[in-house]
Parts: sequence; structure tokens; C-alpha cells
Amino acid sequence: MSNLMKNLRDRLKAVSIEVWLVCALAVLAGGWLIAVITKPPSAEQLQRRADLYYEERYNNFFPGEAIPDYDGFKMGLVKRDGRYFLIPRDYWSAYGFTFYWPLGEKNNLKKHSESDLNPVEKERQQMLYRKSVVAVYMKSWKSPDYNVLPILNRDLCIIPAPNRLRFRWRGIVLRIETDSDNRIDWPRICQHTLHILDQIQELKA
Repeated sequence: MSNLMKNLRDRLKAVSIEVWLVCALAVLAGGWLIAVITKPPSAEQLQRRADLYYEERYNNFFPGEAIPDYDGFKMGLVKRDGRYFLIPRDYWSAYGFTFYWPLGEKNNLKKHSESDLNPVEKERQQMLYRKSVVAVYMKSWKSPDYNVLPILNRDLCIIPAPNRLRFRWRGIVLRIETDSDNRIDWPRICQHTLHILDQIQELKA
């Protein structure tokens, strides 16, 4: 028996310090991993999860969702805050609506066939076409500055244009983006935006 104990002590002494360190680190790492897994989420993490759920549930269409009937040839549908907005198909986009400035620029480009334009003129026309886009993003009301945003109306269609083209409209946020060269035409762009907004219908689920 004494020989057995002596052999065991000799074997333990033969184990290097590096092996003991590896074992100790493995135990510590396992404890840290368990602590991380079982740690409750922070308030920021919970808020991010809530925001993501809200975005997916109330601002996006999901499989099997019961959508009110509408004429898809004439109108496009946008969902914001669980509400459905019908936008004339000529202006509709997945994020809200767009139009071209100056008005008619899109049609002017279409008047010419490819054979009518030389390569230089064709490129110039295409550059004009791309630069004339006015994009209106319809956003959720869940914005930190929602309550301080001005309500978009004709009183705001004045020069100079506001520094930030962000507004409230029917309980949602509108963000208008356009080429900086178009800001001088803000009064007319603003009026045309309101003209399109007047054509938007809200569908009741």
C-alpha cells in the first residue's frame, strides 16, 4: 500500500506546472462562459430587441398577413406603424414615394429613342434623369425627435428650405432627400410633395 501511495505522489510531481495552468484556465473559462450565458440582458439589449420586433411586426409585411384589398395596378401599398397607406402607382416605392425634378424630366428622357441620341447626349440625359430624383421616406413615428418635428404644410413651402427636411404627417415621419441643387426649388418641391400626399389614402385593416 505504501508503495502505491509513493508511486501516486511521484506521478503527481511529474506533472508540469504548464498542465496545471491549462487546467486552471479551463475551469475559469468554463465559469466565465456559464456566467455570460446565464446573465440577464441589459436594458439596452432589451430595447434593441423591442425595436427590432416592432420594425418587423409593424413596419414590414410578414408571411400570412391579412392585407386589405386594393387595386395593385393603380396603387402601391406601404405599411408603417401597423397602418396601411395606398400611394398612386406612378409615385410609389417600397419606402414611400418618389418623383422627378424638374417635373417632366422623366418624360423628357423617354421622348427620345436610343437611336435619336448620340452617346454624349444620351449620357447627359441620363445624368439629368438621375439627379432629378426626389425621394420621400415614410418612417415610423418611433423617432427620438418626433415630437419636435414640424408638421409638413404649405406654411413650410418657403425659401430658404429647412436645414433638415424631416417632418410629421398624419402621425408618421417624412424624410425628404434630393440633390442639393434642387434646394433652391424647395417651395415648388414642397407643394408637389403635398399634392402627392393629398392623394394618399389610408386603408383600414
